Amino acid sequence: MGDAVADLTDADALKLIGKTVGKWNKPENLMGAVWLLTGLAKQRSKAGDEVLAGLADDVSERDIYFGSAFIEALASAGRTDMGHLLPPLLAEYNSRWENERWLFALTVLAACPRLVSAKDNDTRFEVVLKLADILDKAKDDRIRWFTSKALGDISGKPPYVQSQYWRWWVKVGGVTPDDQPEHEGKTSTGKRPPAFFDAEAVGKRVVFVIDVSGSMSSPVEMGEDPPSPKTDKKDGPVSGKRKGDKDDDKKDDEIEKPDYSGVVTKLDLAKVELIFTLKNLPQDYSFNIVTYGSTHSMLIQSRSEFVQATDTNKQTFIKKVEQLEVMGATNIHGALNRAFCINEKKSLDPADMMNGKADPASDLNCLLGGATTIFFLTDGSPNVSDEKNPPDRVADPMARPRFTVTENIILEVRRLNLFRRAVIHTVGIGPHPRPLLEGLAKATGGQYIDRSGQHQLPD
Repeated sequence: MGDAVADLTDADALKLIGKTVGKWNKPENLMGAVWLLTGLAKQRSKAGDEVLAGLADDVSERDIYFGSAFIEALASAGRTDMGHLLPPLLAEYNSRWENERWLFALTVLAACPRLVSAKDNDTRFEVVLKLADILDKAKDDRIRWFTSKALGDISGKPPYVQSQYWRWWVKVGGVTPDDQPEHEGKTSTGKRPPAFFDAEAVGKRVVFVIDVSGSMSSPVEMGEDPPSPKTDKKDGPVSGKRKGDKDDDKKDDEIEKPDYSGVVTKLDLAKVELIFTLKNLPQDYSFNIVTYGSTHSMLIQSRSEFVQATDTNKQTFIKKVEQLEVMGATNIHGALNRAFCINEKKSLDPADMMNGKADPASDLNCLLGGATTIFFLTDGSPNVSDEKNPPDRVADPMARPRFTVTENIILEVRRLNLFRRAVIHTVGIGPHPRPLLEGLAKATGGQYIDRSGQHQLPD
């Protein structure tokens, strides 16, 4: 649909499109609206831009769904010439953005790096200053995380959470040569969010997706004290310190670590890390766990929605984790679909998703109460999927199901996550498909953690 709109030249037809899409203010309209508007934005024609300008006049006052589709479409089309729309939108930031308008807020924040150009410093610096103002105003840690990440992506600097740094950065013209000392900035607070394999949760609704395929029974190479993954620069910030926060900074040797003494297999390692994370989840977090081999399921099948991280709930899930055993092949596609189906009120049935009866990309409960962080762990390449009509391997032994191909899985996750903005941290244990795990993390602002030791499976 977007490609068809991009090829339209009739001015009356374009006006009709603008008049029609402007009425698409429901969650189920999100995907159609963004595809149509992206096609319009890709035209870069006088008639098309006139329609966009008319729609942009009051986008901040429209329903959050149309407004989100409009901003995402401009960003997807790379319309840096329309970056001037950002500062007025960012200037309107208020507490509603953290409550009923957070979907619109995260869409605007994620669009900022794609809508500003280094060739237009006036707009670029104005956007940075407005984002710095949001760091001062925002109380929600997820908003602050996306704001800091946007600032880092725009500037090429670390995602500092301190607004003073960004005002200083603009003051020096965005130029910090090697011989000029950096202004001190922090990318995290002393209050560390819960982490899995050292990747930190963003937001407070967390899903763990754990591989229990047959290869997870293989031995895992473990040192006496496995090193924590190290990166020169984290892909995303952690919540920033605000006035009144306690300083909980600890030295490395003072931070509690998992007990690896009983680890023999890759599944043992996954269990130890998962149980350690569950024990340390604060009670104001909610969580659930998906396991997968050839098929996929909730760890506790009777509990498919998010559960509060109370001591009782955590202990119940920990007992189930301890009982996990290996089974089957590796259905990465189905496991990720199920993770996106989980929400606070009424989780979707992945079978309905595959039959076209439900879509977690635009389902209202999933949009408003779905995962904010997905921790995805695997030790192998995808070799089965949830597709209804997979290729006939007897007729063609080389045929691969569509959703066992890296590019297709990443594209589908991008679609599912376009307005969800869940951060996916990926963990590879033993030989694993690095391009897939890196791609999923990069597409969602997450962190890729390599615990393979030295090996990598072919794509």
